[in-house]
Amino acid sequence: PPPPPPPPPPPPFFFTPHAATPDAQESRGLGDVYKRQVLWKPSNENEIGWSSPWGRGRPGWHLECSTMILEIFGETIDIHGGGEDLRFPHHENECAQSFCRNDGKQLANFWLHNGMVQMADSKMSKSLGNILLIKDLINEMPGEVIRLSLMSSHYRQPLKWSDDLVDQSKKTLNTFYSFLEQYEGVDTMDINVNEEILSSLSDDINTPKAISVLHSMFKDLKKDPDNNELRSSFIKSANFMGLLFSKPSNWLLKEDNNIDTKVIDELIEERNQARQSRDFLVADNIRDKLLDMGIVLEDKNDITTWKKKND
Repeated sequence: PPPPPPPPPPPPFFFTPHAATPDAQESRGLGDVYKRQVLWKPSNENEIGWSSPWGRGRPGWHLECSTMILEIFGETIDIHGGGEDLRFPHHENECAQSFCRNDGKQLANFWLHNGMVQMADSKMSKSLGNILLIKDLINEMPGEVIRLSLMSSHYRQPLKWSDDLVDQSKKTLNTFYSFLEQYEGVDTMDINVNEEILSSLSDDINTPKAISVLHSMFKDLKKDPDNNELRSSFIKSANFMGLLFSKPSNWLLKEDNNIDTKVIDELIEERNQARQSRDFLVADNIRDKLLDMGIVLEDKNDITTWKKKND
């Protein structure tokens, strides 16, 4: 008789027979964890639950994700993400139960596990009360500073968030913007993103390598500052990574601690209202007041922008 067909391959990256061997369990301190994986958890009367052939209960934690994926997306999804701390047991159990339910089909084609953000010597977590939220950070620093700080470490590796990290990101962006300010009025060329940066990001989103390429491009640009092609490629590549979207003069102005941008914006709004009311004397007085503060206004197409007056 012909030999039996080979068994279907296991889901990718970590649910393998090795993981279920006694040696593997013992080395990871798992004991009888594979015997104790719970698909349906019994519920007491004071707990949420539903009637079932196995008694009153509720889905196990790991089963929820497998069920939602199957119901909404189908047997196999393209990308499954999550923190590194969810690799075991959550994702391993998802793979195991979906593998059995779906006749050996993969649960996901790609797995992206991110490292933990570290605060001092401990990970960021609700239980430790050291959570930083983007909505709060954005009030303390520009979004590009947050973005560059997060990209400084590969997403699979731990990231140690600190004032030093933020300060270094600010310093880097200030250096870039200070150089580009002298070319603010020069049009950039329509050019592609640097191939080495694309290659780095295509290699498991290797942002630290992409940032190093960006620094190399900037180093070459300083040697040949009037090279518009190189400068355009540098800006386009930075934009692709979510950086250098601000007008250089505006960025540097906001970094100037001696200038209160909120006051400037309020005065501009008062001036706009005065102009709409045709009170041009008040509007001119506000313009003069801003000029005394070192701020030059530019009106174009009913939009007012401002910049720092050249010394």
